[in-house]
Amino acid sequence: MAAPVSIGDAILLSQLAYRLGHAVISGRKQAPSGIREVQNQLYALGKALESVDQCTEKQIQSQIQQSLRTGHQASTEGGGDRYAALGMMVKNCRDTLEQMENFMSRYRDIEQPADSKSSSSNWRKEVKANWKKIRWTTETGELDTIRGNLKVHIASLNLFLSGINHSQSKQADGRLGDVHSMVSDLHEWFTKNLKDPRDTKKRGVGGPGSTATNSPTTVHHALDLVFELSREMRPGSTPLVLCPRASFRSGWVDSLVEPSKHAGSIFRCRCPGESHFDGVQYRLVPISLVVRLARQTPVWQIFCVSDEITSLVITGVAPADLAALQEQINLLAASQANLSATNSSSVYCSAGETGPISSVLDCKSETSQFQGQITSVTFISGADRFMQHSIDTVHIFHYRTEGNVGEDMRRNLLHQTWAELVVQPLATGPTTRFIIRVTRLTNIVNGNDLRAVGVLDVFCESQNEDGSNDQRKCDKVEIVCATARSAQKLRYNLEWITQQLQLQYLQFPRLSERVVAQRSCRDVMIDHLYLSSPQAIIVFDPEKQLHRLILRSSSLAAAVTMELPEAVLKRIHDSTSTGAEVMPQAYFVEHSRDGAEVETRLSRFPRELLEAPSEELGRLSL
Repeated sequence: MAAPVSIGDAILLSQLAYRLGHAVISGRKQAPSGIREVQNQLYALGKALESVDQCTEKQIQSQIQQSLRTGHQASTEGGGDRYAALGMMVKNCRDTLEQMENFMSRYRDIEQPADSKSSSSNWRKEVKANWKKIRWTTETGELDTIRGNLKVHIASLNLFLSGINHSQSKQADGRLGDVHSMVSDLHEWFTKNLKDPRDTKKRGVGGPGSTATNSPTTVHHALDLVFELSREMRPGSTPLVLCPRASFRSGWVDSLVEPSKHAGSIFRCRCPGESHFDGVQYRLVPISLVVRLARQTPVWQIFCVSDEITSLVITGVAPADLAALQEQINLLAASQANLSATNSSSVYCSAGETGPISSVLDCKSETSQFQGQITSVTFISGADRFMQHSIDTVHIFHYRTEGNVGEDMRRNLLHQTWAELVVQPLATGPTTRFIIRVTRLTNIVNGNDLRAVGVLDVFCESQNEDGSNDQRKCDKVEIVCATARSAQKLRYNLEWITQQLQLQYLQFPRLSERVVAQRSCRDVMIDHLYLSSPQAIIVFDPEKQLHRLILRSSSLAAAVTMELPEAVLKRIHDSTSTGAEVMPQAYFVEHSRDGAEVETRLSRFPRELLEAPSEELGRLSL
């Protein structure tokens, strides 16, 4: 990458500054303090220019190595302005040093050695040199100007270096939480699973409710799915695009269990005449999951390893490809649920009625956003109040858990009906963390000031160091952030997760719910929304004692969900003989590349479903 500042400029100017610093005092031991101050400033400027040279060289080498690894020009976002400013600083330094050099040239003969051949000539030269010494020590106007300019240059360069160091420190801090989590998970996985490598061969790749990875349907969907794949450089920056048309390789999930039999990158390039993954291979690691991130547009994250563990993001998925992507997500999640031997923030096991069950991470907030940004958390339940200070960070996690679907008791990973707002205390104490359960109906409000966010009517749990836990229903949990901007980000993340929980409610059976009936249907038009080869699923929610009908297209690009309370079910039953239209409340879901839109209104019940009676629908007396 070409930069406005040459690597050699700074080092050459530093050498000039050192040379002038030596010349300005050489032979002048009795020089005034002002001249000695100039010497000190010249040495300081030389040191600052050396540091700039080293810093600039490291930055450029890092970007060149990144370009060689990825095959793309390194991202210079934010760096162009920085280099332009640095180039101006170095140019100003050069002008001042040239001025100083010109000033010095007028007094070079002060220290010329005397000629022993001619005493008269020596006398004249000595008089002239002494006169220049007088002028050297008294002519301070131009020297003061140079001294002032040197101070400005030194301060500017030091400020530039401080900014670079702060930026690098902030970048490292932003990734610290994710890196620590990754290293911990990797350590646990290797120590638990690689003590006897033969054990990994006994584990299956298939997961609860998933199809085999080498089935024709799975291979077809993996090959048809196309997305943009990017590499995240640092929190808050624009990801570096690796391939605008990438896809998963056939059997990519199998490499998690038997990497030796499935060498090579898990991705392949679908760009005509291009091959963006030549020379770089991204492989799965024990913490690899495809996880939805809390961002305005649909983004999925997956951790892979090439020369280092890297965060990759999947974007640009067409609505018609959502079902294909979900199938690949399910395959990897099911494999991780089978393989995981320890609990982590990605996968954990808990006791179920028939044995241990696994939960796999599905959605999350970005860790770096709230590191050190939470001042206090107050739990309010009736007249009781408890305030927790010294908060390290907060996380938002949503999991899918193994559960039964339908009466055939098929196992599948089902969406939990809640998400976890995890509060992690900074100081060691009896409580290791607090968990606040957020549902699709949770109300998120502003607090008493712009730095506070309130979460109303939630179930809370404290997990203690001794392994015990305390549970309580809270009227309100108030979270105070360090800044109003951090509070705004926290509220956005909380509102985003409630929207995701609502979308899951409208499109999928969830954990603890019962599938009463399901069938494949012909294409149907409901109001303005056309559903292609939809799946009709009638689900019963035991918590709300409410049935709902989910009609979703085969691609998952669109869905219509109708809530069916007992009164509506009775009207539908009576309408079979009267022919009267039934208008229950309906939710229309449409996906685009930018996200999902939900519209709520009364709509006719699709009588087309009743034209072919089935035993399953008969259970609802329809």
